[in-house]
Amino acid sequence: MGAPRPSVFSTVLRAVPLSQCRPELVEMGMVVMPPSKLDEISTLELEFPLVFRVCPVSGPNKTSHCGVVEFTAEEGTVYVPDWLLLSLGAFGGDRLNFTTCSLPLGTHVKLQARSKAFLDISNPRAVLEKKLRDYPTLTKGDVIYFSYANKDFEMIVKDTKPSNAISILNADVIVDFDAPEDYEEPTPVPPAPQQAKYNPEEDHHTEDPLRVESYSSLEEESSEEDTTNLFIGKAESVGGKKIADKTTVLGMMGTKKQEDAKVLVMEGGKILYKSPEEVTKPNNTQEDNTLSEIQKARNERLKKEEEAKNNREQLFGKGHRLR
Repeated sequence: MGAPRPSVFSTVLRAVPLSQCRPELVEMGMVVMPPSKLDEISTLELEFPLVFRVCPVSGPNKTSHCGVVEFTAEEGTVYVPDWLLLSLGAFGGDRLNFTTCSLPLGTHVKLQARSKAFLDISNPRAVLEKKLRDYPTLTKGDVIYFSYANKDFEMIVKDTKPSNAISILNADVIVDFDAPEDYEEPTPVPPAPQQAKYNPEEDHHTEDPLRVESYSSLEEESSEEDTTNLFIGKAESVGGKKIADKTTVLGMMGTKKQEDAKVLVMEGGKILYKSPEEVTKPNNTQEDNTLSEIQKARNERLKKEEEAKNNREQLFGKGHRLR
């Protein structure tokens, strides 16, 4: 029996940015190795698809991970995505070490866009999930790259679970997003002051000089005033002659209490308020008719009020059963 074949492959190659030789492969997480490396790998017992741990031979102590898409690179070189070189702090021409490894299947990844322009995409989650199909691995701290709608976007891998490096091939991964690096919370707009609602219960506390508390009180005050002398004076004609004393009925002053109704008359040049009974029947036929009409209207009004009172008593009396 021969010795068991090694299960780890490791090599050192000189990096060439994919943007300089194979720009169509820039937006992915895989490299292009030379054909001779395929021959070496075929003699080993390795797990497929191949996953490599990548780190610079010299320079920054940084590590990332990637897959391999082709074995067509020039001998001694490896074509590397530009984002991978950036994550490693390496440049074209630097020597990189590639070692095969095995990563756990990812369950969760958190990403952060470098620019808030990423939020302008109509469905950013769906777009990014499609782009991630070309990335077999994700490593915490990497900055991956993709373009969409003629715009370039960079995404920072903020966190990965269950470890700092995961495989996302054929894995059910939950993708979360942090706010973009240049995102600023909008300045809150203070709410417009609301106008106080009218509360009728509080209105009585406000003193209103025009407010009438009770109309009955006004009637009582007016009844107490002496209205008989409101218009007192001696009447004279334009020529200076005194007007003869006689009683002239001018009209009737009605109130809410019919028994307090007053007749407006003129006697001896004075305008007075009198009850109908106090008015002396004048000799003038027209004035006699006026007084009769006033008395008649008063009697009719009293009669209607009496009828309305009787009707109310019938409507709002004691209730009775239908049977």
